[in-house]
Amino acid sequence: AVDIGTTTLAMALVDCTDGQITATATAVNSQRAFGADVVSRIEAACRGQGKALQQAVRRDLCTLGRQLLDEHPAAASTCRKMAVAANTTMLHLLMGWSCEGLGNWPFRPVSLGGGTYDAAEVLGTQNPLPGGKVTLLPGMTAYVGADITAGIWQCGLAASDEVSLFVDLGTNGEMALGNRDKRFIASAPAGPALEGGKLTWGTGSVPGAICGVRIERGRAKVRTIDNALPVGICGTGIIEAMAALVAEGLVDATGKLADPYFHKGFPLASTLDYERITLSQQDIREIQMAKSAIRAGIESLIERSGIERRRIQKVWLAGGFGYYLDPGRAAVIGLLPKDLADRTTAVGNTSLQGAVSLLTGAVTMEELQAVAAGAEEVVLGNDEAFQHLYIGYMNF
Repeated sequence: AVDIGTTTLAMALVDCTDGQITATATAVNSQRAFGADVVSRIEAACRGQGKALQQAVRRDLCTLGRQLLDEHPAAASTCRKMAVAANTTMLHLLMGWSCEGLGNWPFRPVSLGGGTYDAAEVLGTQNPLPGGKVTLLPGMTAYVGADITAGIWQCGLAASDEVSLFVDLGTNGEMALGNRDKRFIASAPAGPALEGGKLTWGTGSVPGAICGVRIERGRAKVRTIDNALPVGICGTGIIEAMAALVAEGLVDATGKLADPYFHKGFPLASTLDYERITLSQQDIREIQMAKSAIRAGIESLIERSGIERRRIQKVWLAGGFGYYLDPGRAAVIGLLPKDLADRTTAVGNTSLQGAVSLLTGAVTMEELQAVAAGAEEVVLGNDEAFQHLYIGYMNF
């Protein structure tokens, strides 16, 4: 099972006899060299770099697949199926489809996924699944992809009478609001900061990534994924670090770091080579832009849907962060509305979970396609109310 994130890739080896995940692995998406967000990569593909982008993600997936199968040799002879969840741009780049329709209005993708292909067609001839098949989960629109279809199904939003809000804290900041009767979807251009992109020491959810931060007596205390030596900071660590800095008064309402950290950054930890891992003033500006886009997207979606705020019973907070996010910390920095924080549950990487569910038969392709078909998109890109809210939520 595979989740192709704009910033981070995640893969799980699944035992389909009992539905259990045998092992997981993550890596940074090598396509980052072509741009940190989907728009940059669409532009790169349209400039003739589509083949290089495809080769990059193919190489990443084959490396992760071989890693898992080498560690579990008994599975190597029987593993013949792969399910891939990803946003629509990532599917286009993986398949080598033209991205021309993704970069220009009215945004017409070649495909939204939902098909099954020979592994060699998707991953190249040197793939770790000789003779295998790869199925792409179905997406909804050019900017709300299969990863969100998977999340909506995984959280039960499309099967419930009560109204829920689903928010995926990825580079695109996709979200859905509604229930079984009516669903609204949107994509807020958050950028990669909440996944570690564009930050001085940002990284994906890999071993050694700082995933938790608290501040005691002015000094940071951190925890890392797998308790490995620190190598950088990932999504949960970024949000926890910001919440701690705000709570301690080390960052003011405008996002300015207190002296003496304004010029050198706030120190979090040291690497094996004794380099200081810091959160810089520029990093905080990137985080401000990402969190304000997410928050403005949430408020715009609620407003444009016509659904009364008090009807929202549950909020599902998803993202491939490596560790589950504390909704209270997200509310401290204004990423989530405070009035919804106590109704919020962090659900991890629902995109990967959805791919697992398709492999094990917990959900069928027909069910996922029904979820994908039953949503109305709220376009935020040129929405004046969204732009106004975006500016207003920049402050902490």
